[in-house]
Amino acid sequence: MYQGISTHWHKTPAQTQRSPNEATYVFFGIFLTCLTVPAAIILWAIVQSIATHF
Repeated sequence: MYQGISTHWHKTPAQTQRSPNEATYVFFGIFLTCLTVPAAIILWAIVQSIATHF
């Protein structure tokens, strides 16, 4: 059924290479994820603090 179909969906070798900046993208993705959680907790605490005054 899949005879003759390449595993890279007929992409050229240049298209199948990984991006040279892939490690940077992964680093910043993890970095931003790690910053989002504390930021959300701090924002929630600020909102709760303000809400208690009203």
